[in-house]
Amino acid sequence: DLDDNNISGPRILVSLKYDDADEMLAVTIHRAVELPTGNTSDLPDPFVKIILLPDRPKKRKTDYVKETASPDWEETFEYNIPRDQVRDKELELVVVDRKGLFCRSADICRSLLQ
Repeated sequence: DLDDNNISGPRILVSLKYDDADEMLAVTIHRAVELPTGNTSDLPDPFVKIILLPDRPKKRKTDYVKETASPDWEETFEYNIPRDQVRDKELELVVVDRKGLFCRSADICRSLLQ
């Protein structure tokens, strides 16, 4: 539970659902809490990059949410994966701050789902 007061630090709520009949993995990025803001009072514009490993196909990403350390996305991404290959896949989730007009977006946190 993301709202558990006994746990601190950045957390992201993600759902995974595999449909055997269609051989489709659905990844839903729900929300995140307590994203780090660094040494600035400026809140991030976070979004999530989703990378399917080891394939590394085109990276998918959520929309960004303006100026928040606790964004809600509720976005679902689907991947066509044959049943016999599902256990060989990993998902890398990278929360990124979109801010910085003339500089590269900065990673806020990263997680690997196996």
